Amino acid sequence: MLYELQLSAPVSGIDGLERLEQACEDALLAWGVVNPAFLFALHEALVNAFEANCRCGQADEPLSATLRLDKEQLTAEIPDRGPGLPPNWREICLNQTMQDLLWEERGRGILFMQNLCQEIDSGADRTGRHIMILKAGIKKHG
Repeated sequence: MLYELQLSAPVSGIDGLERLEQACEDALLAWGVVNPAFLFALHEALVNAFEANCRCGQADEPLSATLRLDKEQLTAEIPDRGPGLPPNWREICLNQTMQDLLWEERGRGILFMQNLCQEIDSGADRTGRHIMILKAGIKKHG
């Protein structure tokens, strides 16, 4: 592994979400990685984590993310206090398209992540919190 960085929002709420997104982008740039598609997927995962925390009465809990970079792959892990995705989330994603969800209020985030990353997964971290995992190839610059 070349790099690993654990980032936490310095404050909770939308301001913390925005600051964490910027810290993630800054870290990737410092590593020489430019991947706007991955950053958008990461944004969706962070928004989902924020909303999951709010639904569980944990809106004041600052968000966090772990970024990892090896020679071929970029990984982000985003924990939240929510119950996680339904067991059949992969099947649901396979049977839906953006066209199906275009005018829906919710539900596009996982499809965005799935289409913008090489791989996405959902599970639990060592403390039992739900965790969203995003993986993408790397594009180095400079």
